[in-house]
Amino acid sequence: MKVASCNARGLRQNEKRRMIFAYLHKSQYDIIFMQETHSLLTDEQRWRAEWGGTAIFSHGANSSRGVAVLFKNAFCFEIKRQLKDDHGRYILLEILVNNMIFSLVCIYGPNIDDPRFYRLVFNQLENLQCDNVICGGDFNFVFNLSLDKQGGAQKTNFKARDECLSFMDHFTLVDVWRERNPLSVGYSWSSNISNIRCRLDFFLISRNLLSNVTDCYFQPALLSDHSLTILCLTPSFKPRGRGYWKFNNSLLHDQEYIHLIENVITSFPSDHISGDIDPSLTWEKLKFHIRHRTVKYCKQKAYNFLGFLFI
Repeated sequence: MKVASCNARGLRQNEKRRMIFAYLHKSQYDIIFMQETHSLLTDEQRWRAEWGGTAIFSHGANSSRGVAVLFKNAFCFEIKRQLKDDHGRYILLEILVNNMIFSLVCIYGPNIDDPRFYRLVFNQLENLQCDNVICGGDFNFVFNLSLDKQGGAQKTNFKARDECLSFMDHFTLVDVWRERNPLSVGYSWSSNISNIRCRLDFFLISRNLLSNVTDCYFQPALLSDHSLTILCLTPSFKPRGRGYWKFNNSLLHDQEYIHLIENVITSFPSDHISGDIDPSLTWEKLKFHIRHRTVKYCKQKAYNFLGFLFI
């Protein structure tokens, strides 16, 4: 399975769009995450026909944002579920490939330091099967200023980066290229005007998929200042269960959540205990109830953020 991620810098020009689609078809990628498509709802039917395969869009404006996930026509898969925003920033898909579920996340991160965006996206990921995650795109920050940036001020969108790192820990995700190149310098974007280069584009995947990765690399893209980021995985996957639920540690700093769980705990005995019950069973019931309320709380927070418009 060959997955590519590309910041297109706009696909509204007919000739440019068709050239890029033809190039991507020739390159034989199975799945393509695209950012900055600048698509509108009125473009969707025509662009999908020009692509000639399955294409999922989240539209932005005619000069900004917009993301898409494109599938090669010969690629055998089934979409089980999809989630996307209304502002052209992310698409989440749950797909079935060879009897195995993958959760795909295509991201175009804001160029301002707003951690709420990553909180929203990863809270949405809780709604999908999270054992085999492939998250890719243009994140608009660097993880390591020494290895991932050259030139310009020694700064990045630190709050957004730290929020992403927190959720990477929560979902056990790893930066594939950095895992394979721990001390290497690499860049996916460059500006000839300001002489700055950064690694802004990457794939974050479930750690259990690392053994199936055969390659992860950059290559020049067509008509863009971003490189293509390529991820190659072998098809020899072993089916896995859903795994353990993982608590998001960032909630420990959320006062609203803390008060909610305090109320859950204090009200639990009268609501759920009757008679002489084994304490260990009571503890398991309480943990189950806390998990249920936590998942519900995270989903509600995600839905509350859906109306937030990123510039």
